[in-house]
Amino acid sequence: MVKTTIGWRENVELLDFDNSLIKAKMDTGARTSSLHATHISESESSGGKYITFRLKNIGDNTKYKFFKSELKEWRIVKNSGGDEEYRPVIKTKVRIGKKTMMIELTLTQRSRMSYDMLIGRTALRKKFLIDSGKSYSTKLVRK
Repeated sequence: MVKTTIGWRENVELLDFDNSLIKAKMDTGARTSSLHATHISESESSGGKYITFRLKNIGDNTKYKFFKSELKEWRIVKNSGGDEEYRPVIKTKVRIGKKTMMIELTLTQRSRMSYDMLIGRTALRKKFLIDSGKSYSTKLVRK
């Protein structure tokens, strides 16, 4: 498999969430990817568990939008300060440059962080090489 070289930060398209665009940091030190979300709540419907959450909306006049996604599990994750957090995990489709892939994301409050999304090494593995001297090097290919 040919790996695509990308920068340490890139625009990512969240295909399952109205094709929202988000600036993300590639974080090879983090195993799991994470996304800034607020108003996170769990519900049950038709025998399945779901998470409802609010994301910043990029691209139209509304500032925020609510989304619902199937809950994969709850997981303990160490945050950047070394503290453990209990976070919901979802699977979603994202596009970085020309590559579309399913990744796992934890949802968490990241308002104090510079980037609303981190792409962890599990999502990057076998697909990308990270050039720490580049930023926003991929061309966004909207379909």
